[in-house]
Amino acid sequence: MDYLNFLASPLFWQSYLGIGLLSINFAIIGTTLIEKKMSLFGDTFSHAILPGVVIAGILGGSSLLSLLLGGWLSGFLLMAVTLLISKFGNIRKDSSFAFMSVFFISIGMILSFKFQTSTDLLHLLFGNLFVFDQELLSYTFGLTLVTLGVFYFSRNIWSLWILDPSFPLIKARLIGPIAVISLLLFVTHLTLGLYSLGTLMAVGLLIIPSLFAQKFYTLLYSRIIAATVFSFISHFFGLSISFLFDLPIGPSLILSASLLFIFVCLLFLNYRRVPA
Repeated sequence: MDYLNFLASPLFWQSYLGIGLLSINFAIIGTTLIEKKMSLFGDTFSHAILPGVVIAGILGGSSLLSLLLGGWLSGFLLMAVTLLISKFGNIRKDSSFAFMSVFFISIGMILSFKFQTSTDLLHLLFGNLFVFDQELLSYTFGLTLVTLGVFYFSRNIWSLWILDPSFPLIKARLIGPIAVISLLLFVTHLTLGLYSLGTLMAVGLLIIPSLFAQKFYTLLYSRIIAATVFSFISHFFGLSISFLFDLPIGPSLILSASLLFIFVCLLFLNYRRVPA
């Protein structure tokens, strides 16, 4: 298949649409992580859900629902154990979280090596261009609708939480349920990202587009839109790189986004953010 036939094929458009839908969700999450200075939280958390996903794959096969369940259990277990260690071990939460994340990653990698085939392991690490079939597209589309719905109804609380650090303390009763729902959605997105783009690469699509938006825009909603547009542009080139040079999809997408971000930053070295 030549490049033009690839661009016209269902494989390209299904992959592009699936990654694009994820990018809409990642733009919201990435903007939140960057504004709250929690970028490393997203990085470590995305790796720490690996053991749950691998165990679910061993027990339940490659069913997306079982992988999501494994990701949820691993994510919430990580948070629970981290809080317990921090509370009773007299250790800072960030240090406790970093320790548990490394511990979970090592377990996930060992399980992957021992029980998964080499092909499955490579897909978990580097992604799979062929993974976006009709079923996964349907799941991703549904998740996008849920994410946008939750964001729409909690947008005022979200904005205040971003702009006013004391707000969660004032509205603790209201923040609690939203925090649980947000964490559940966050783990779901990371699991889908791990399943399609690889555990080493999914977090890059959370951070790089949001960094671009932060550089050029001031308003939070403008940043989300800008991050989404940046993602769609960079993903087109990333998929092209993956096909033309026979490279795994995850690193190709990150390479494309990184090069585009560097190019834009060099092109507008003295650019000041616009208030819109």
